[in-house]
Amino acid sequence: MTAPRRVLPGDVLLITRRISQRMFLLKPDEGTKAIFAYCIAEAARRHKIEVIAWVVMSNHYHAVVYDRFGTVPAFVQRLHKLLAKCINHRYDRWENVWSSEETCMTRLVTPRDVFDAIVYVLANPVAAHLVDRAVDWPGFSSLDYLDGKTTEHERPEWYFSRKSRVMPSKVTLRAGWPPPPMRELARETRAEWAARVRAAVAQKEREYREIRRKKRVALPSRKSLVDVAPTAKPSTKARHRKLRPAVACVDPERRTAELAALRAFRVEYARKLKRFAKEGRAKVIFPPGTYRLRSLGARCRPFEPRPLTRLDTRPPTRLDAWPPTRLDARPPTHAGRGSGRAGVPSATFVRCGEGSSRDDGGARYDGSSCSRETSSSQAGIGSSGGSGKARAPRSTRPPTCRWGIAPSRSRS
Repeated sequence: MTAPRRVLPGDVLLITRRISQRMFLLKPDEGTKAIFAYCIAEAARRHKIEVIAWVVMSNHYHAVVYDRFGTVPAFVQRLHKLLAKCINHRYDRWENVWSSEETCMTRLVTPRDVFDAIVYVLANPVAAHLVDRAVDWPGFSSLDYLDGKTTEHERPEWYFSRKSRVMPSKVTLRAGWPPPPMRELARETRAEWAARVRAAVAQKEREYREIRRKKRVALPSRKSLVDVAPTAKPSTKARHRKLRPAVACVDPERRTAELAALRAFRVEYARKLKRFAKEGRAKVIFPPGTYRLRSLGARCRPFEPRPLTRLDTRPPTRLDAWPPTRLDARPPTHAGRGSGRAGVPSATFVRCGEGSSRDDGGARYDGSSCSRETSSSQAGIGSSGGSGKARAPRSTRPPTCRWGIAPSRSRS
């Protein structure tokens, strides 16, 4: 079972999905552009997602999106379903299009992380040593949309019915830019932001050009990129079991706090899921960020956003204070007779929620790749005392995260 995915409104995420067997089903030609442009515009409009940046490579794609209302899972499902159907129809295929691995959705924590991810996405063809400049990539990219350009794309009639009342005949595609909390310069205009992005991409082009010169790497021709067979595969060996980060953050302290909150959520989520299976939805309230069970009727605590501007490292206050008046107030302890408690690192941040990865690894963007960062491990200490045993002094109790605690181990 994979870890629960966090879905909170206001997140900026980097989405990556790979084609099955690394085949070039997304090869950079006009047909792929038409399919991807229509599908991503329709899915974004339907689920109110703001797409900031994207690039379609031959066997995978990257996208940076702003999830204003917490609907990114539905957006991803819609986008991948439409793309898979169109691609299979185009190449007369019946098998799965996407890799069996789960979609990698990495939450970008700070404005610097968002900016670096956008540059990483736009410079991806250059980093793969396929073109010398990002504008030379024959595939579909948002580089031309940085200044607010909009384009209209008609419904592909060769797949969608002409009489369809569900799929719009035309959609408008536009690229957004980071929301105010995720902008490095508060008073920066969109034109100034676009100029900074282009300058950073140009810097990456110079760096990779120097790498190619030292290693004597030759670039392929444009014709070979476009005319490649859709069933062809890269000659390089694929790396498996790579890191699939849930969080990307360049600030070590903030990354540690985010990972602590992530682990705390998963602990609370697991405890509530066990109670949900036994007691039903009437008595169980899941933490903020629960998506799938909420869509199935489970009750969840409301999410109360706070400004993403500072860390809150104050010690916990009353242990029995619930419901919280602030988002960083800790959930109920559920510590009664015969119960235990486990803690996580006490560093706190302004949010709580679920993760989107099978591991708790954080990531840091260095402009070309994600690198794993170590984080403090969760410390669990349980008490097995019953009615005849005194509780440990307060000074010896384990640290408690402000978002959640480990599941209590009640005696049956």
